[in-house]
Amino acid sequence: MAIIGGAGNPVGGSFTGAAEALEVIGNHAYAFANAPSSDTAVTLLNFTSGNYYFVGELEFNPEVDFATRAVGAGVAVCQIKMNDTLVGLICSEQSDFFRSSMRLIIPAYTEVTVEVICAQSVSTEIVTVGLTGRIYRG
Repeated sequence: MAIIGGAGNPVGGSFTGAAEALEVIGNHAYAFANAPSSDTAVTLLNFTSGNYYFVGELEFNPEVDFATRAVGAGVAVCQIKMNDTLVGLICSEQSDFFRSSMRLIIPAYTEVTVEVICAQSVSTEIVTVGLTGRIYRG
């Protein structure tokens, strides 16, 4: 499990790619992750917040095959937990999105886990999540 990123640089470093950690840049934070669609749960984000609270939004983008521009078939679900307690579900069914994002307030020193599961496993179809927001220090 990763604790905040940002390499200790108060203005942040350059983007190095998808990761399970929350990256902090000044008073802002982000995390982006992706995985092939899978019919078993896959952890995309797993981190513990630091000495701040986070206010932002998690966006879930269900399976898409970029090369063929095809949207995956069936249901895809994103599960958000804080300290092993379910706090949100984001669900989509093919191109009919029930809710593709969720606003979040994450308290200090809170373990956050985001998992996704799809109706089928297709290695060419990718699911993505993006968590973006602002951090506040007391």
